[in-house]
Amino acid sequence: MARRAGQRNSVTVRPLAPHDFDFIRSLASTISGYTVCSPYLLWMLGKFQGSLCCVAMDAEKTQLGYLLAIPTSEPPNCIFVWQLATTFRGKRLKAQYHLARHLRRVMRDRGARKLFYTSVPLSSAERSVRTIASQVFHATPERKLRVPDSESREFEYVLYPSIE
Repeated sequence: MARRAGQRNSVTVRPLAPHDFDFIRSLASTISGYTVCSPYLLWMLGKFQGSLCCVAMDAEKTQLGYLLAIPTSEPPNCIFVWQLATTFRGKRLKAQYHLARHLRRVMRDRGARKLFYTSVPLSSAERSVRTIASQVFHATPERKLRVPDSESREFEYVLYPSIE
Protein backbone atom coordinates (compact mmCIF):
# COMPACT_ATOMS: atom_id res chain seq x y z
CA MET A 1 0.00 0.00 0.00
CA ALA A 2 1.51 3.32 -1.04
CA ARG A 3 1.51 6.22 1.40
CA ARG A 4 1.53 9.89 0.62
CA ALA A 5 4.68 11.66 1.83
CA GLY A 6 2.71 13.89 4.21
CA GLN A 7 0.99 10.91 5.77
CA ARG A 8 4.27 9.07 6.35
CA ASN A 9 5.74 12.06 8.18
CA SER A 10 2.69 13.05 10.21
CA VAL A 11 3.22 13.41 13.95
CA THR A 12 0.56 12.84 16.59
CA VAL A 13 0.67 13.37 20.34
CA ARG A 14 -1.04 11.01 22.77
CA PRO A 15 -1.07 10.49 26.55
CA LEU A 16 1.75 8.55 28.16
CA ALA A 17 1.13 4.78 28.43
CA PRO A 18 3.04 2.00 30.24
CA HIS A 19 4.48 0.69 26.97
CA ASP A 20 6.28 4.06 26.60
CA PHE A 21 8.30 3.72 29.80
CA ASP A 22 11.28 1.90 28.26
CA PHE A 23 11.44 4.44 25.43
CA ILE A 24 11.36 7.40 27.85
CA ARG A 25 13.93 5.87 30.19
CA SER A 26 16.22 5.00 27.28
CA LEU A 27 16.00 8.46 25.69
CA ALA A 28 16.43 10.25 29.03
CA SER A 29 19.59 8.22 29.70
CA THR A 30 21.20 9.76 26.61
CA ILE A 31 20.65 13.38 27.71
CA SER A 32 23.11 14.98 30.11
CA GLY A 33 21.38 16.20 33.26
CA TYR A 34 18.12 14.29 32.70
CA THR A 35 16.77 12.03 35.42
CA VAL A 36 15.95 8.50 34.35
CA CYS A 37 12.57 8.04 36.01
CA SER A 38 11.51 4.82 37.62
CA PRO A 39 8.62 3.03 35.91
CA TYR A 40 6.55 3.77 39.04
CA LEU A 41 7.13 7.53 38.72
CA LEU A 42 6.26 7.43 35.01
CA TRP A 43 3.10 5.48 35.85
CA MET A 44 2.14 8.13 38.45
CA LEU A 45 2.78 10.99 36.05
CA GLY A 46 0.75 9.31 33.32
CA LYS A 47 -2.08 8.43 35.68
CA PHE A 48 -2.42 11.78 37.42
CA GLN A 49 -1.05 14.24 34.84
CA GLY A 50 -2.29 12.55 31.68
CA SER A 51 -2.74 15.65 29.56
CA LEU A 52 0.66 17.03 30.57
CA CYS A 53 2.68 13.85 30.10
CA CYS A 54 2.62 12.64 26.53
CA VAL A 55 4.44 11.00 23.66
CA ALA A 56 4.85 12.12 20.04
CA MET A 57 4.57 9.39 17.41
CA ASP A 58 4.79 9.12 13.65
CA ALA A 59 2.21 7.46 11.37
CA GLU A 60 3.83 4.04 11.94
CA LYS A 61 3.41 4.52 15.73
CA THR A 62 7.14 4.93 16.27
CA GLN A 63 7.86 7.00 19.38
CA LEU A 64 9.64 10.24 18.48
CA GLY A 65 9.73 12.16 21.74
CA TYR A 66 8.05 12.85 25.04
CA LEU A 67 6.96 15.61 27.40
CA LEU A 68 6.79 15.35 31.19
CA ALA A 69 5.14 18.32 32.88
CA ILE A 70 3.17 19.01 36.07
CA PRO A 71 0.88 21.76 37.31
CA THR A 72 2.21 23.93 40.11
CA SER A 73 0.39 24.76 43.32
CA GLU A 74 2.59 27.75 44.14
CA PRO A 75 2.18 29.79 42.08
CA PRO A 76 -1.24 28.43 41.16
CA ASN A 77 -2.38 27.88 37.56
CA CYS A 78 1.12 27.43 36.18
CA ILE A 79 2.91 24.52 34.53
CA PHE A 80 6.42 23.21 35.14
CA VAL A 81 8.03 21.34 32.24
CA TRP A 82 10.33 18.75 33.71
CA GLN A 83 11.55 17.04 30.54
CA LEU A 84 11.04 17.50 26.81
CA ALA A 85 13.06 15.21 24.59
CA THR A 86 13.04 13.91 21.03
CA THR A 87 14.96 11.34 19.06
CA PHE A 88 17.02 12.35 16.05
CA ARG A 89 14.12 11.32 13.77
CA GLY A 90 11.77 13.23 16.06
CA LYS A 91 13.85 16.39 15.62
CA ARG A 92 13.73 15.98 11.84
CA LEU A 93 9.93 15.58 11.98
CA LYS A 94 9.66 18.53 14.43
CA ALA A 95 8.09 16.42 17.19
CA GLN A 96 9.21 19.03 19.74
CA TYR A 97 6.86 21.56 18.12
CA HIS A 98 3.96 19.10 18.17
CA LEU A 99 4.57 18.45 21.86
CA ALA A 100 4.81 22.20 22.57
CA ARG A 101 1.59 22.92 20.64
CA HIS A 102 -0.12 20.17 22.65
CA LEU A 103 1.15 21.82 25.85
CA ARG A 104 -0.14 25.20 24.66
CA ARG A 105 -3.64 23.72 24.15
CA VAL A 106 -3.57 22.10 27.59
CA MET A 107 -2.48 25.38 29.17
CA ARG A 108 -5.30 27.22 27.41
CA ASP A 109 -7.84 24.61 28.55
CA ARG A 110 -6.59 24.81 32.15
CA GLY A 111 -6.31 28.59 32.20
CA ALA A 112 -2.59 28.34 33.01
CA ARG A 113 -0.78 31.64 32.55
CA LYS A 114 2.90 30.81 33.21
CA LEU A 115 5.27 28.09 32.16
CA PHE A 116 8.38 27.23 34.18
CA TYR A 117 11.38 25.08 33.21
CA THR A 118 15.09 24.86 33.94
CA SER A 119 18.01 24.94 31.53
CA VAL A 120 21.69 25.74 31.28
CA PRO A 121 22.09 29.28 29.91
CA LEU A 122 23.58 29.57 26.42
CA SER A 123 23.36 25.80 25.87
CA SER A 124 21.97 24.25 22.69
CA ALA A 125 18.96 23.05 24.73
CA GLU A 126 18.28 26.57 25.98
CA ARG A 127 18.53 27.99 22.44
CA SER A 128 16.17 25.29 21.22
CA VAL A 129 13.61 26.08 23.92
CA ARG A 130 13.85 29.80 23.11
CA THR A 131 13.01 29.02 19.48
CA ILE A 132 10.06 26.84 20.48
CA ALA A 133 8.86 29.51 22.94
CA SER A 134 8.96 32.15 20.24
CA GLN A 135 7.31 30.10 17.51
CA VAL A 136 4.69 28.21 19.55
CA PHE A 137 4.00 30.42 22.57
CA HIS A 138 4.86 33.82 21.00
CA ALA A 139 6.89 34.73 24.07
CA THR A 140 10.48 35.07 25.26
CA PRO A 141 11.58 33.16 28.37
CA GLU A 142 12.91 35.19 31.31
CA ARG A 143 15.85 33.79 33.25
CA LYS A 144 15.28 33.81 37.01
CA LEU A 145 17.18 32.11 39.84
CA ARG A 146 19.91 29.50 39.69
CA VAL A 147 18.77 26.02 40.67
CA PRO A 148 19.95 25.52 44.28
CA ASP A 149 22.23 22.56 43.59
CA SER A 150 25.91 23.35 44.00
CA GLU A 151 26.73 21.08 41.04
CA SER A 152 24.07 22.42 38.70
CA ARG A 153 24.61 25.11 36.10
CA GLU A 154 20.87 25.32 35.46
CA PHE A 155 18.67 28.33 35.98
CA GLU A 156 14.94 28.60 36.33
CA TYR A 157 13.10 30.23 33.44
CA VAL A 158 9.57 31.56 33.26
CA LEU A 159 7.50 32.07 30.15
CA TYR A 160 4.32 34.12 29.89
CA PRO A 161 2.79 32.52 26.81
CA SER A 162 0.20 33.94 24.52
CA ILE A 163 -2.28 31.04 24.66
CA GLU A 164 -5.50 32.63 23.46
